Amino acid sequence: QPSCHCTVLKDWPKEPIPPGGSGAITAQFEGKFQGSNTKSISIMANTKPNLTRLILTASVVGANK
Repeated sequence: QPSCHCTVLKDWPKEPIPPGGSGAITAQFEGKFQGSNTKSISIMANTKPNLTRLILTASVVGANK
């Protein structure tokens, strides 16, 4: 779950990941304001800990036209 509407999850594993396995998450950040931006994506799982937070840091240098 992204922390705001400017971060969109594009793809993630739809099937359970076995112990020792791995998966990939694809996310897109659309910064509308110049400067430093920090956003997060929370991942809930049946692991310990059950909540993992990915931190995304970006520096927006110009407007997207």
